[in-house]
Amino acid sequence: MREGKLHAVIDFGGLSVGLPDAEHSTVWDLPPPARRAYWNAVDLDDLTWIRARAWAVAVGVSGISYYLHTYPAFIAECRARLQAILADAAAR
Repeated sequence: MREGKLHAVIDFGGLSVGLPDAEHSTVWDLPPPARRAYWNAVDLDDLTWIRARAWAVAVGVSGISYYLHTYPAFIAECRARLQAILADAAAR
């Protein structure tokens, strides 16, 4: 705001666009066989996968806290994503 009027908008929605780690974070929304096929097809280093997992965790946790009482379907998706991340972390 400047002089009582909107002066600028910062849109963080595109913050991660084009970053490999963020682009691969949605792999945990796939069923386990599809995740394995994806991992096998895409040759990414371990650090990229770790950062992708961190982005996936961030979306899941922030989604649950933000939409807890207003968007039950998205809460279910976030919980499923977090459960998949935990299962894969234990297996890898």
